Amino acid sequence: MILIKFRPEHYLYEFYNHRRFKKFKKIYKRNMKDSEESSRYIKIGTHDPKRKVIFLEIIDTIVSISKTQIQNLPVFCHVGKKIGKNFGLGEFYIYLRPFTFGFLNLIKQEYDIAIYSSVDKALLIFLMDVIQGDKEFFNILITHETDNEPKSILKFMTEGRSHKNTILIDHDPKVLACYNSNYSLPIPKFTGIAKDSTL
Repeated sequence: MILIKFRPEHYLYEFYNHRRFKKFKKIYKRNMKDSEESSRYIKIGTHDPKRKVIFLEIIDTIVSISKTQIQNLPVFCHVGKKIGKNFGLGEFYIYLRPFTFGFLNLIKQEYDIAIYSSVDKALLIFLMDVIQGDKEFFNILITHETDNEPKSILKFMTEGRSHKNTILIDHDPKVLACYNSNYSLPIPKFTGIAKDSTL
């Protein structure tokens, strides 16, 4: 298990000048002119449409966000008030589920990884960037911040794809109940337990 503890001052840059966010900001502006839906689906780097895809809800599955420190669990990233205010959170801590990097490295060999969540777009991009750094684990980013209806979310995410070419990984029973159980993987919600061995 690899855990990286960032120095708080590492995040004292102006978030909206961040090297990766700058690129996505242009994509968002272009997509926003088309429709609200298109802005929810962002391709990151290379993506082969024929390759199998894992749809991975990252919040409370591999990532936990807390406004207070969790006892006995290493802090993956501390975000100060200056950066946190961009997400309406203030100061917060990011924790990774144990064995996250090994898990991502393993599934990346066979699948493209599409991460999704209902959190704010900017926060989702920030989490993606903090987690993967230069490793480029993720190929697609999907946000459903304006739509929390499971059937609608899944239809939008998987449109044009056969279920047999996808795997859905989520902790929410309501979402999982709307997907073919042969191609979904229920995972317990990550609650910040240091000895968690789910992955």
